[in-house]
Amino acid sequence: MSRAVPTRVIPSLAALCALLSAVIVDAKEPAEHAKAQFERYCASCHGASGKGDGPAAAALTKRPPDLTRLRANAGGTFSTSEVMAAIDGRRAIAAHGSREMPVWGVQFKEALEGKPYKERTTLLTVRELAEYLATIQE
Repeated sequence: MSRAVPTRVIPSLAALCALLSAVIVDAKEPAEHAKAQFERYCASCHGASGKGDGPAAAALTKRPPDLTRLRANAGGTFSTSEVMAAIDGRRAIAAHGSREMPVWGVQFKEALEGKPYKERTTLLTVRELAEYLATIQE
């Protein structure tokens, strides 16, 4: 026995479908966004491929590292938290020596001035960049 949907429910169902379609994200979208973030903030020094050969690299006193070799240089382990700490830069890492790379944590946070959840959004941006770097390891 088939039952008709009451007409008063149809607008609610339509709204729910619209909401769900806005929430369901294409699986490629987060990766594309992370790559765009990398290109915006990192590629000028590290190069579009992450090899340390960006257009600004020649002007630096120390060549930017090849970010595709982070896992290999760490004995086969990619530490998202260590990479995040290096990107964020607000916590000094003595082994890194002096810092030519911008302190992105401060810059991301300042760009969000007046907006809610600055710290959380900054953390998510840094994590997104670190996770992108994990995908380009050789």
